[in-house]
Amino acid sequence: MRIPLRIRVHPVVREFIVSTTGSEIIEPITNSNFYHRVKTILQLKPKDYKNYPLNCSSTITILVSNFRIGDNRIDQFSRNHLDDRRQYFLSKELYDNFKLIFHNYVLAYMRGGGKQQKRAIEDFCTVYSISMNSINYEMLKKSWDRSEQKKVLKKCLPVCPLKNVEL
Repeated sequence: MRIPLRIRVHPVVREFIVSTTGSEIIEPITNSNFYHRVKTILQLKPKDYKNYPLNCSSTITILVSNFRIGDNRIDQFSRNHLDDRRQYFLSKELYDNFKLIFHNYVLAYMRGGGKQQKRAIEDFCTVYSISMNSINYEMLKKSWDRSEQKKVLKKCLPVCPLKNVEL
């Protein structure tokens, strides 16, 4: 049996996940790092827990196996709950992975002969079907400007060998 876990994520991350997986549902591969991270942070549902709906516009669903505690006992409890802190942890991890992919994409674009970071960001949004409004562009631009990959790119700029040649 699969347990659906709804996680609130940044709208850009949701668009990226829908673009790469084809839906807002993620089924982690068994024994993958992400699968084990989700498995380790699941907990028993509190007795006084009340289920409340999340805003569907910026959520994704992660389908995980039913993890049981006490398989050899009469009372079996399922770990199928994420509190707000653990949901934030997963949401942050997905956001950080998105930013890493974005930074590497822009770095490869710039090293591949691209001259403008604006064009690289627009190309990324086009490839991954991310809406190109001013909020998304400014967020991605600011993320790229603060990234370590941009610092690496500035250090490794190729020097033109003809610059120092005297005629």
